[in-house]
Amino acid sequence: MPETRVIVAGTTPDYIEYIYCKYPGRAMFITACREREKAAETGPAPCDEIVCDLEDLDHVIKLLKEHLSKWNITPAGIACYDCESLELGSRAAQKLGLPFPCPDAISISRNKYFSKQIWHKAGIPCPEAAVVSKLTDIYQFMDHVKAPVIIKPLTGSGSELVFKCENYSRCDQAFHMIKTGLAGHSNLRMYKPGKDEQNIDSRDFFAVETFIQGNEYSCDFIINGPYFEIIRIAGKIPDVNQPAGTTLAYIVPGKLFDEIEYTGFIDQIKKAAEVLGLTRAICMADFIVCNGKAYLLEITPRPGGDCLPRLILKTRGLDIIGLALDFAENRSNILPDCSYFEQSCSEQLAGLRLFSNQAGIIKNINTDLIIQDSRVLECQIRCKPGHRVVLPPDDYDSRVLGHLIFKPSVLHDLETQCLDLSSKLKIEMESDNEFSKILNYGKSRKSS
Repeated sequence: MPETRVIVAGTTPDYIEYIYCKYPGRAMFITACREREKAAETGPAPCDEIVCDLEDLDHVIKLLKEHLSKWNITPAGIACYDCESLELGSRAAQKLGLPFPCPDAISISRNKYFSKQIWHKAGIPCPEAAVVSKLTDIYQFMDHVKAPVIIKPLTGSGSELVFKCENYSRCDQAFHMIKTGLAGHSNLRMYKPGKDEQNIDSRDFFAVETFIQGNEYSCDFIINGPYFEIIRIAGKIPDVNQPAGTTLAYIVPGKLFDEIEYTGFIDQIKKAAEVLGLTRAICMADFIVCNGKAYLLEITPRPGGDCLPRLILKTRGLDIIGLALDFAENRSNILPDCSYFEQSCSEQLAGLRLFSNQAGIIKNINTDLIIQDSRVLECQIRCKPGHRVVLPPDDYDSRVLGHLIFKPSVLHDLETQCLDLSSKLKIEMESDNEFSKILNYGKSRKSS
């Protein structure tokens, strides 16, 4: 009898270990060589993982078909948890006849300019946006909107190389930092070199959009034809001491419906997904609420990451990582009976991301003061002594050391509590002379 497996396209070793241990026998993994090489976690059995270079999609699909045949595995569906792996998931689904958003829908939803153009034409509120390749393009856009702007890569994720600019001088800095950052970026799947179907190279063209001042939120939802259901809504606390777009903490359930009307929001998000070509997917949406209106920033056909899966598990008793496997397998009744609207009145919990603000090599991490705090329900540190921290704009991931989940006190505002708890993480650092030499060498070569 053939085994059945959900194919998990290109995720990280921590997710692989979690799925492999919690849902044994349900998934197999396509893993990038560099992810497996640097992983502290033990990999799955050979029958449950393909480790290869994920940049050549045709070769990956060939290896996948050979692997399925060799191990007598029948693919049950495709699941994806990472932006840069969505194209791989889509291509694999096409070749194997499995449901997953098509490549065009993936390309459009990941493009920070084209998605907003489509929403604008459909009458869906979103920031005004443009695609730019020169500083003069940015100046013209800023003069046109008469407001601060956000400059970002066309196909990025999170806060990487995202800049808020109030004047020409800041635009100059941002433009050159993005251009330099993308030119030598090692993640070729996130920032694919070469021109796309619209004749645009995402390493030479950037997105610029109007900055909208308001309360930030994100949500996960399921869309499957006419069926639509919100899974979670999180309020976002921005980190004012980090690069633009960095989230310090999430609070779940977010009190979105104190600001806007429930039914209208549901209709807006469903339509926004449909016009991007997303008709069957688990999606994440980011948006800002200003003057009673939700302005969409992005919709991506994958569940939210960071500490959100743990936060959803704590607040709703729902494992969204496992839910993605259920959805890929086309299982029915995968959500709790009560709707999100009923759940939204439940007790709030916050997920705080723990950062290092100093570059170097971690010598020791002490969480004793955090664990002793009565508000804290969970603390997870993903880095060990010896971990190298490189700060933005050279790297955006290594500074994230872990997260904690806590029950906020009603006596103090949330941001104050986040800063207080963050200060209780004690880190000993050593200087990273070798990396400093590499950086200085690179800068000297660029200036020569």
